[in-house]
Order: sequence, then C-alpha cells, then structure tokens
Amino acid sequence: MQTTFIISQIVFNITATLVVVTIGVGIAIIVFRLVKVAKELEKISTDIRETSDIVAEKISDIIDSLHSIPFLSFLFKKSRKK
Repeated sequence: MQTTFIISQIVFNITATLVVVTIGVGIAIIVFRLVKVAKELEKISTDIRETSDIVAEKISDIIDSLHSIPFLSFLFKKSRKK
C-alpha cells in the first residue's frame, strides 16, 4: 500500500512537471511570435511613412508644375492662399 502511494506521487509529480514545462514553452513561443509580429508591423509603418513622404513631395512637385500653365494657375493660387 505504501509503495503504491509513493509510485503514484512520483508519477503525479513527473506529470505535473511536464505540464508546467509544456505550458512554459508554449507561452515562450507565443511571446516570441508576438515580438516578431510587432517588429514587422513597425517595419511596415516605417515603409508607409517613407512612401507617404515621397508621395507628398511628388504631389507638391506636380502642383508647382501646374502653376506654370496659365489656364490652371489661377485655380491653384486661390487654393494655396487659404
């Protein structure tokens, strides 16, 4: 009877340890993936910011070139004064 209790305690402790280790490894993997996703999102937002800066510059260049057209220049002068 005593040996059965000791063996059951050993099996329980080993099982509990394996469960805790498995959960810990699972949480570590999830955290690692979340950090990876966060870095990728930061990279994407940086790329979008750089692209929007380039687009804004190009639009400004287009508007400046439209000022040289006499027919359209008065429209852009009015909108720029606002």
